[in-house]
Amino acid sequence: MSRGRNSQSSRQIVLQQMLQAAGRRGLSPREITEKLKDRGYEVTKRTIHRDLEGLQAAGIPVSESGSKSDDGGVRWTIDVGQGTSVRSGQSAVLKISPRQLAGLYFAKEQFKTLARSELFTGLDHFFEQVSDLIGSRNRELLDEFARDFYVSHADSAILGATSDVVETIHAAIIEGHCIKAQYQSANSGTDRIRELGPHYLCYMDRGLYLVAEDLEESKIKNFAVPRIKSAELMDKPYEGQKTSPEAFYSESFGAWRSEGAVPVEIKVIKSRAPFVAERQWHPSQEIIKHRDGSITLKLKVGLTPTLVGWILSLGDHAEVITPQRLKDDVCKAALAVAARYRKKAG
Repeated sequence: MSRGRNSQSSRQIVLQQMLQAAGRRGLSPREITEKLKDRGYEVTKRTIHRDLEGLQAAGIPVSESGSKSDDGGVRWTIDVGQGTSVRSGQSAVLKISPRQLAGLYFAKEQFKTLARSELFTGLDHFFEQVSDLIGSRNRELLDEFARDFYVSHADSAILGATSDVVETIHAAIIEGHCIKAQYQSANSGTDRIRELGPHYLCYMDRGLYLVAEDLEESKIKNFAVPRIKSAELMDKPYEGQKTSPEAFYSESFGAWRSEGAVPVEIKVIKSRAPFVAERQWHPSQEIIKHRDGSITLKLKVGLTPTLVGWILSLGDHAEVITPQRLKDDVCKAALAVAARYRKKAG
């Protein structure tokens, strides 16, 4: 396949995006030609007609709208809702729009990390089946996305989760029963048998967690599924009141569970401000911009090691303004890190 700005596949992706943006009004071949030239493409009206015919042949729902533009040309539109009709014999097998195709690529790349775990061993085969259904032209476009977009396959804490444990937990949630779990403490490294009333499984911060009530302590907790070494479905109904993920994690910064949210203010200098301001760190966040380019990040969260670690990751580009306890926690952690490195250097 040819590559570069003037490759047919690259040009057709942009053409579909332009038609989507134009909506029902559509674009004439001349308007498309001018817009593509503005983006640096070397095209003629004949090239555009060939591209439009090629998209139609691939099953992509582009068609003449019947209305004419100011230059007298017939406008073309794309039916985003219809998607691409992929056929096997005479029956439609799968319909997929250009935007859905892009979404499929990103989903496929995101799941590559999970596919390395026992829990998701069938994902590769699933995406192969989907690839067979979308047609050769769309497979070429998927390859084009792979060259133009990079998706990081960061390691995931889900890798230690076993399918037997997850399936047992899921069955307990569906049936409303308790489980007996052998759980390994992160701090001590020792195993302990716990009776749990499962609420739901949660995938966040690249890890899989079970939110469940510890029946011995009558307290709802967060359990890392990879540290559940075994799980047994008990013949004991769980009668506790289940909490929602939104309520359970509302005061938490990340997956580390915390209680008692407090106002937090962090000043971030200009050089690091865009990195912080352009992301959603917590539903409660508020960004205050200052004339010197710095920002103040306001949150209402519990004080956890995850929050301390995140602040330390900003280095000397950030400073805790309030509360004092968080200042002290960050200072203590920073001094401990510095002492460790001084000791090794000495």
